[in-house]
Amino acid sequence: AADEIVVSPGVASLLVQLSLLLFNPGDSVLVPIPYYPAFDHDFSNFGDVTTVPVDFLADGDPHPNLDPDLEPFGRPCEAALEKAFQRALH
Repeated sequence: AADEIVVSPGVASLLVQLSLLLFNPGDSVLVPIPYYPAFDHDFSNFGDVTTVPVDFLADGDPHPNLDPDLEPFGRPCEAALEKAFQRALH
């Protein structure tokens, strides 16, 4: 719907909006790697939010989602998200 679309003049201003609207100071955000290196700086400065990398390739497979029978958010992805979530809590 039209009232659910957000337009931003760039990624940095969108990160400011996300940091202020979605997070409380001291929160963490899970970000799949690789990601734009400035996210660490931007989230930290804009909303006192810490980025926590999520490594979906931790098992060493460089192409984990090329198998058409593999669920993109199946157990391997759940495990990577849970591991990053636990790091975010500490």
